[in-house]
Amino acid sequence: MSQLKHKNYLQIQIALSTDDFDGFTVKSLRNKLLHQNDEAMLYAEDRRAIYRTLIAMVKGGELHKKVVSNPQQSTFHKTSLFIPIDSMVINEPEIMSDKTVNESSSVDFDACSDKSSMKYLESQLKQYQISLMMSVGESEEYKALFANLPDMRSELEKLYMKSREKSSTLMGQITAINNVLSYCKSSVL
Repeated sequence: MSQLKHKNYLQIQIALSTDDFDGFTVKSLRNKLLHQNDEAMLYAEDRRAIYRTLIAMVKGGELHKKVVSNPQQSTFHKTSLFIPIDSMVINEPEIMSDKTVNESSSVDFDACSDKSSMKYLESQLKQYQISLMMSVGESEEYKALFANLPDMRSELEKLYMKSREKSSTLMGQITAINNVLSYCKSSVL
């Protein structure tokens, strides 16, 4: 499955990355997305898209679907192929709230009022997001190749892990820029 085909994949992956979230229904995942962050809330509205992504994750081996007589009560379970996103990234909105910045930091963001600084931050954010999508797509392709090229599994796993590390780094960079942008936007108001 490719991140580019499933725009909500990253947000679903973040939601599933907590240890206590397993054996879930589409409805419970949707509820979790509604409370995750602003971007996830956008994807939570399209239940069919969530279901399509989950089915693609089942086909990719990341999830197992336990079917029951009432399809709405069917549950999804993570498999060993599902690799969670670093827990530090999962709690992105909690990492540095506006309150934390104001209380624990003596940094003065005078540049927040400077339009060129904001444009730079937004440009960097877009570049990191594009790089992240490419990195996640690369990781997914390595995972897909595991089944077709079992004799190369050892090398593919190394490449896969390197790509996942790159994704984690990019998520950290995205989080940092989002924190600064959030602070700037709240200080301008």
